[in-house]
Amino acid sequence: MIEVALTVTGLLAMATLALAPWPWLLQGGAALMAAGVAFGIPAGWRYHALLHRELGRVGARVPGWWWQPTAHHRHLDDSGRRAIAPSFRLGAAGCGVIFLGAFVVGVGLLRSDGGWPFG
Repeated sequence: MIEVALTVTGLLAMATLALAPWPWLLQGGAALMAAGVAFGIPAGWRYHALLHRELGRVGARVPGWWWQPTAHHRHLDDSGRRAIAPSFRLGAAGCGVIFLGAFVVGVGLLRSDGGWPFG
């Protein structure tokens, strides 16, 4: 059943991108990007703060841990993983919504009167 729902959702999304006026795509994509920033950035900050705390608690904090924070998840115990998981997932979802909005804006720009800008 989930496959049918995903297929229908994908077809509706493609139809929307093909049929919606390009200004709506620009506005909708910008709104998606703003929404992603509004909840994704605070969640990302919270995730990094919680990860910093939990890595310190288990004695696994190393210099430069923030460059690849997910590599340090393996050092956490179950309670540490549970502490960071909601913020991690919400921040990742926010990033995904930002990327989706950027894609929709890109489609809107390509469908505008300017046409394909690379050739």
